[in-house]
Amino acid sequence: MILATVFKGDYVHSVMHIESGKNTILEIYDREFSKNVENLFFKNSNFNKNVWRVHLHNCLCTIHSVNTMDYEIRAPYKKEMPEQTMLAYGSSITHGANAVTHSNSYSDEAAYILGADILNKGMSGACMFEKEIADFFADDNSWDFVWIEGAVNSLHMTPEEFNDKFSYFIETLYKTNRKVFMTTIFPTHELLDNNSDNYGKMHQFDDIIRSKKDKGVVIEGKDIITDLRFLTSDLLHPSTEGHTRMGINLANILREYL
Repeated sequence: MILATVFKGDYVHSVMHIESGKNTILEIYDREFSKNVENLFFKNSNFNKNVWRVHLHNCLCTIHSVNTMDYEIRAPYKKEMPEQTMLAYGSSITHGANAVTHSNSYSDEAAYILGADILNKGMSGACMFEKEIADFFADDNSWDFVWIEGAVNSLHMTPEEFNDKFSYFIETLYKTNRKVFMTTIFPTHELLDNNSDNYGKMHQFDDIIRSKKDKGVVIEGKDIITDLRFLTSDLLHPSTEGHTRMGINLANILREYL
């Protein structure tokens, strides 16, 4: 089963289940409130109350049709959306693995707190600082600042290979004249165990990331995961609570620069 989280403005409207391989009808209805209540609850929203979003949890889907029941449907006006958009790039951690839904990822939580929209380009087992992705991001004018998670998925590379790829990636985004934020590798069992196979390499990768401080803001992973209890029992991926608390920490740091 696939989760579909429906948002009205900033508010979760409903969570629905979609069965893979079958057509599913998502019935979305508005709720009636007094004007005073609406003004109170929606006045500080990042998204206007008339903006509806459907967040699909880790799946591909096709929209066959939309029946508006004679209501108007249109794309949101710019003034109805957050003023800034955060681009997030990273591993399954950034994607939101082990959170209840991916809309609860730490990166989504941070964007919400900052009042920003998010383009979450995290991907489980992927995002290895490919040249093509850097070029694609640089040509995309829809984001205002970028958050780049450390290199936990790149440990098959040598430090020399990682340095070449990471350097091109950061340099390319730096040239867009938009704010670039990057983190060293988040605390994991391998990063903290000096007997692990990747212990030395992970610290070398962290030093490479730190060396790019002239191209953006480098944030230490330990300043985002400040308590190892943020993690699940695999000692790698955060829990839902961990994602939330990471998002708070990240937002508090980014706010100083935005």
